[in-house]
Amino acid sequence: MLRSNGVHWLAPASMFGALILGVLFAVGHHIFYSSLSGTSASGDGYRVLGDNITLQQANIAGGTAFAFLVKAMLVYAAAVAFVQLFWKVAISNRATTTLGKLDSLAHAPDNLLVLQNLGLWWRHGLLLLMATSTWYLSTRLRID
Repeated sequence: MLRSNGVHWLAPASMFGALILGVLFAVGHHIFYSSLSGTSASGDGYRVLGDNITLQQANIAGGTAFAFLVKAMLVYAAAVAFVQLFWKVAISNRATTTLGKLDSLAHAPDNLLVLQNLGLWWRHGLLLLMATSTWYLSTRLRID
């Protein structure tokens, strides 16, 4: 397998691939809504699974699907980056990092109470920045 500095090629490829897909979905979202700009929302629609869906409802569903895919790809890219950085920190600081610190760092994207530990910020600032980014993208970012 192709490895560079102990990193399998699949991790950075999936991270950058998800980032590129997220950007492409965002561009697609913009183009989709730009194409709808200035058009009337007619009452005509489609029959889907025995129910009538208006053209406006279909357009909103399409835009929502684009927004969901943008967010999913960005969260995935940030999560993969966090995991890679976490393992780099865990392996490079093996002698000085305790199990409690590793546990705190591993749960940083889920539990932001870890951010109260200023010592972790000082030693592993980039890792905690990725943790807060992952947390923000997964819980707080709203794409409308």
